[in-house]
Amino acid sequence: MRKLKNKGFTLAELLIIVAVIAILVSVIAANLFKYIEKSQATDDIASAEVIRTAVQSAFNDSEVNKVVLRGSIAGVGDTDAFWGTPGVEFQATPALATLDATAAPLVASTVNEYLGTLPEFKLKKPMGTGYGAPAQWWVKINYADKKNVQVAIYIRDSSGNEVQVVPEADTASLYSKYAK
Repeated sequence: MRKLKNKGFTLAELLIIVAVIAILVSVIAANLFKYIEKSQATDDIASAEVIRTAVQSAFNDSEVNKVVLRGSIAGVGDTDAFWGTPGVEFQATPALATLDATAAPLVASTVNEYLGTLPEFKLKKPMGTGYGAPAQWWVKINYADKKNVQVAIYIRDSSGNEVQVVPEADTASLYSKYAK
């Protein structure tokens, strides 16, 4: 009588195969999450650049520029200018409205014409150590040089902590890790 040879895998061989597959999946998943985070952060940086361009374009608009140069916004140093949450339009901050009640709403409406509603945040996790998830867009202007408005875009979390995204990302934030 002939003996049948066992042609299947042993339990040890199956466990080794499962272990190797688990290791491969964990390595791939870790890299995938890094790429997703990078993609989300770079999308937010690109959105911040679009906002910055819209604000600079509004200040370069000839009609807006006439009103701004006649008012008290021109010549001012660092000032919170606009804020807004994703899906809505920018609003002038009380600081900007106090400086010039005529120019502030005009600049805000011009920015909103160029921009429309504010983009959603892609990064849904904390922006860095000690920060929460993104909640609001903030724009700060420096118009000390009346020929050239400097615009910086910040993102604030729900606790009011903020990180600068453009023109240079704060080094403590995830955005600096992926900024160009």
